[in-house]
Amino acid sequence: MWLLIASVLGALVISALCSLTEAVLLSLRPGQVAELSESRPRIGLIWQRMKTGIERPIAAILILNTAAHTIGASVAGAEFDRLYGDRWIWVFSLVFTFLMLQFTEILPKSAGVRYNGAVAVWLARPLSLLVRIMTPIEASVRFINRPFSGSKSQAHVATAREEIDALTGFARMVGEISGEQESIIKRGTRFAGSKVRDVMRPRVDIDALDVDTPPDQVLGAVAMSGFARVPVYEGDLDGILGFVYIKDLLMELHMGRPLSLRRVLRPALLVPQTLRLDQLVEMFRQQRTQMAVVLDEHGGTEGLVTLEDVLETIVGTIHDEHRHQDEDVVREAERCWLVRGSLSLDRLFDTVERPELHEAAPGSVSTVGGLIQTQLDRIAQMGDSTAWHGLVLEVVKMDGLRVDSIRVRVNLGDSDVESDR
Repeated sequence: MWLLIASVLGALVISALCSLTEAVLLSLRPGQVAELSESRPRIGLIWQRMKTGIERPIAAILILNTAAHTIGASVAGAEFDRLYGDRWIWVFSLVFTFLMLQFTEILPKSAGVRYNGAVAVWLARPLSLLVRIMTPIEASVRFINRPFSGSKSQAHVATAREEIDALTGFARMVGEISGEQESIIKRGTRFAGSKVRDVMRPRVDIDALDVDTPPDQVLGAVAMSGFARVPVYEGDLDGILGFVYIKDLLMELHMGRPLSLRRVLRPALLVPQTLRLDQLVEMFRQQRTQMAVVLDEHGGTEGLVTLEDVLETIVGTIHDEHRHQDEDVVREAERCWLVRGSLSLDRLFDTVERPELHEAAPGSVSTVGGLIQTQLDRIAQMGDSTAWHGLVLEVVKMDGLRVDSIRVRVNLGDSDVESDR
């Protein structure tokens, strides 16, 4: 009798703990693991390791759970048959099956999901020990299953960015955050992967001063540029010497000195167009500057980038006292905008609320004008239009050979890539 009771209770307890641990392991969210890492560093480290290589703890739990089920049922069934004969074995089977379903599957898994954060503190070390004990068996099983498991590259693994996007979308739906906060978070997830070329002001839009500009024209030229910092070049834009600050020029006037660009020139920070934005921010911090000259692969001036350009990739357009409206994007109608050709693709996709297009965008271009040129495969002309992933792009205005203005319409019924050349 004691063997019957012990085998039934042993199977129930071990299987219940396995199901509880499995439910906690699968339901524990990255945010909860991060909280555990702050409050209980060792516990958090264990769960980080388990979640990263989740195949090992899952295999260990299943091996122990299956062994408990099989051994418990075999021993209990044999002992029941010895005590009461095989006449009532079907009754024992029904009762045992009900107990296993209720107390080793339904109840522990429900509790594990509901109280995963609290239970995780107590289960971390036992689970880590179980994985170590089961390593030889788990390795053998993995070796046997290797021909059927396929390569990791074939498995679909959600990226951290996709998880964050999904969480922020859900948080906005339930009212925890606003739509603007959702946009900022989603832009932030793309920040580290963005390059300087994605946000820079192109060479053709740079307002700069020749270092030999007559003194009586310097202040007027700087004032007309509308910027507090203006690049200074010698010869052409490929020979940028540095920057002048309007406050330095005003100080020269106040001191009664003739304006000399060479005297007030400050050195320029030079960066490659392939530099990541997070690296650029660190360089701005180290050099204590807010502007850099962007160089192409040949060492020529490709564009200009400022700290404000970087911040706008996260918070959106920053308006100041000289920028009363968004000149780059004008909403003409429902699902229709007039945009500048120099508008970045990131900003276009945020404007039309199509974040999935970030992954579809060609890696060789970063502006709407560049996208149109790529789709047409020739120099654009006024009136040209092209369809790309549900967007219809029409050239409205040209500035010489450069696309100046583009009308963008969202075509909900067509997501194919087509062109009208």
